Amino acid sequence: MNLDGKKFLDFKIADIFIVKYGINLELNACNECDKNDKNAVNFVSRTAENNGISAYVSKIKGVEPQKAGLISVAGSGSALSTFLQIEPFYSGRDLYTLEAKQDISTEAKIFLISMIEQNKYKYCYGRQANKTLADLLLRLPINNRGEPDFEFMENYIKSLHYKPLTTKNRPENALALDTNKWGEFRLGDIFECSSTFSLVKSDLDEAYGGGGGGMSPSSLGQLSIMVAMGM
Repeated sequence: MNLDGKKFLDFKIADIFIVKYGINLELNACNECDKNDKNAVNFVSRTAENNGISAYVSKIKGVEPQKAGLISVAGSGSALSTFLQIEPFYSGRDLYTLEAKQDISTEAKIFLISMIEQNKYKYCYGRQANKTLADLLLRLPINNRGEPDFEFMENYIKSLHYKPLTTKNRPENALALDTNKWGEFRLGDIFECSSTFSLVKSDLDEAYGGGGGGMSPSSLGQLSIMVAMGM
């Protein structure tokens, strides 16, 4: 299944979702706990990793977690990092939630998330999405009525034949790193260090450019690194 031949139109995020500011909790004011604790709640922040989950905290009396099925969007920090939250969660500062205005499938939400994240480049160098998120344009496939074609989005994601990543790695199988058995060695003791020949833009039309402006072999060799001893 491909996107060729499908008509697309631009829609604002606010056309499709109810945009809300999150609970705005500070992690240091919460009681962190193990994820396996029966009262543990996912704490979602502005990180771009681990589906936005940066910690697990105990349920706060009088503060109801946000419901599963919402999409979280970082307004700053790792701006526009966007994830589907499949469990109830608390949210940190500058985090927004998107709730679809109509009932759409998990796969359609994943499609929409990928479209939102296509705009991340607009928020480099510290720019925030706090004021512009609701008006952000998403180019989406449409049906015969000129509306977002959520059924097509769902079927497209299903056609990718994806499956969850699995691993046999387990923390209990990890090799112990005893740094008491480590020692410090000069980089030059282990490697032969030589400089490269560097060019600057003004030299590109010449056969040879202006010489190396980087570290010399002698200075590079003075760097020290830690390597394992007796392991």
